[in-house]
Amino acid sequence: MAAVLLRFVHISDTHYAPTDYDRPPSRFDPRHGVRALVAQVNGLATQPDLILHTGDVAYDPYPEIYDEIAQVFGEFKAPLTYIPGNHDHSATLQTHLLNRTAVQVPLYRTELIQGVRFIYLDTNHPNAQPPRGYVSDEQIDWLRTQLNADEAYPVVIAVHHPLLKTHLSAWFDEYMMTINGDAVHAVLAGASDRIRGVFFGHVHQNMTFYQDGVMYSSVNSSWTQFDTLPGQDMTTFNTLAADPSFNLVTITTDGTYIQRYPYRVDA
Repeated sequence: MAAVLLRFVHISDTHYAPTDYDRPPSRFDPRHGVRALVAQVNGLATQPDLILHTGDVAYDPYPEIYDEIAQVFGEFKAPLTYIPGNHDHSATLQTHLLNRTAVQVPLYRTELIQGVRFIYLDTNHPNAQPPRGYVSDEQIDWLRTQLNADEAYPVVIAVHHPLLKTHLSAWFDEYMMTINGDAVHAVLAGASDRIRGVFFGHVHQNMTFYQDGVMYSSVNSSWTQFDTLPGQDMTTFNTLAADPSFNLVTITTDGTYIQRYPYRVDA
């Protein structure tokens, strides 16, 4: 019989910004979305073991914004960890939110939590021509070593940019992907029996797909969502219909279960 190892909440793309900042259109200020997110997650009957933020924590990476973010996200009842997105400044995120004194760029790391191996990759790189992503060769070599380690723990991978094409719309797959994501996926596919999911952000929408036995899963932004439909040739915001949400992920001894929690924000 399967046993629950760990539950975590997946959030992403909060894009926290000052109230008077010039941002693309949305039904509400991103700070309102963040505060509603905190309240919704804290209101769960059972608190998660971890909250995973897959990047674009801030809209623009001013240090004073990360100070405010630290205060707001400090209200979560569960522990929170981050990976940097293309809107983030990695060093500032590390010192202000992860409380690291030694800054590491690119930021890739691993930790074992309740019998689940979490591997965090950094898809930000000058070669990427943002908003695209790129995973450095050193990270790919390190990832291969981690997955070849002599251990049987199930593995959760966290990245910001999607590694593979979604086949939803041309602009999306051209401008939002990890340039060398296929190389990363090839390493992951070689360990598909251990990998319980690759969790990513950047796309501002919920999607789940499989390739070569590897599950990929994203989550809505707490602020505004993207449309990705055939025929679109530019970034398209869904400002009317798509509510923010977070995902509750349960890792068991034999599977992965994802529950999606949409919520409303009072503008």
